[in-house]
Amino acid sequence: MFPLDFEEFCWATGVSEGARQTIRDACINEKPIPGYIHDTMMANFRTYTVVGGMPEVVQRFLDTRGDLASVRQLQSELNEQYRRDISKYASGRALQVQSIYDQLPIMLEGEHKRFVLNSIDPKAHYEKYQRDFVWLVDAGVALKADIVTEPKSPLLKTARPSQFKLYQSDTGMLMARYPVGVAQAAYLDSKEPNLGGIYENVVAQQLAAQNRQLYYYQTKKRGEVDFVVDGPDGTAVPIEVKSGSYYHAHAALGHVLDTAEYGVRLGIVFSRGNVERNGAVLYLPLYATWALSDVLGDSCAEGIKLEVKPV
Repeated sequence: MFPLDFEEFCWATGVSEGARQTIRDACINEKPIPGYIHDTMMANFRTYTVVGGMPEVVQRFLDTRGDLASVRQLQSELNEQYRRDISKYASGRALQVQSIYDQLPIMLEGEHKRFVLNSIDPKAHYEKYQRDFVWLVDAGVALKADIVTEPKSPLLKTARPSQFKLYQSDTGMLMARYPVGVAQAAYLDSKEPNLGGIYENVVAQQLAAQNRQLYYYQTKKRGEVDFVVDGPDGTAVPIEVKSGSYYHAHAALGHVLDTAEYGVRLGIVFSRGNVERNGAVLYLPLYATWALSDVLGDSCAEGIKLEVKPV
């Protein structure tokens, strides 16, 4: 069971079915979403980034009519509960698991957002800590994205579990671990600080809610493709997440699309922009991650859903 994804958050906060269907149809047909809907949904998405999808937190948000201070207090309490659960259930590895958990928001602020093992132990190697990462993932606290050496399906074939990125399973809970100014910047759409890691986390959360295995691809010369997913036609689909205004620049994604041996036919860029198609690249709004399965034609990838009625 995952936290509410953004579409479910929209159900809970009363966004109409008509508006959601308009977004889905626009993404499938590769046509711009009406501007008034786009602007409103970007604001809703920023709210979701701060609130997240934990049912108790969403209910607090609704009950207090959007009191984000009250929401943050509850999130902080739940994060402390995570730490207590680690101490209680992680047995003799509790200190190691807690160390990983404490490093998670710091790693996402790094240049490449990879989890650096020597941040928890200068002599650390993956085999020694593997079960600790597994514990966090199995407990529903973290999401793990393994690197692949080739963006070709099946991605599992070239996955390297020892080199990975680690996300928190709920972005609202992650936001509560940063200084309050970071949450304010996200909510108010400020240009500073750089929120790239946070937006990447929220997209990881949406992909996981669709029951997708998380992978990423990186080359030394061209940089990193944030995510790669298996497409329904037997080809991989590279995905970039852009938090800034210059979302048309994506060298790593372009390299994947231009490499014939990979056989990639489509690349996706999630950004603050509207729906747009440019060659093999389809630009979709950050809030429209829920429509990815419809765009790719693999709606069977949807995971377990929580049905939440508008209040």
